[in-house]
Amino acid sequence: MNPSRVANDNLTEGTLRLWKRRLGRDLSREEARLIAENVTGFFTLLAKWSRAERATAANDNNEGLSANLIVNEKQPTIGGD
Repeated sequence: MNPSRVANDNLTEGTLRLWKRRLGRDLSREEARLIAENVTGFFTLLAKWSRAERATAANDNNEGLSANLIVNEKQPTIGGD
């Protein structure tokens, strides 16, 4: 058995134990695999957004620019010209 298969099996087993207690019912291995896959995908997306936000901030020096990663325009300042 390869290491990634063992890690996936351990993740699925841990997911089964955790969610069985929380839901108060048995889950299939497929349900546990899907839960683990979705949670992993969610945190992968958060990490990607965080890296993009840090890269944008480093490139822009955060000088009056929008925190929005899509719209990056100068923002008006109060009392400014």
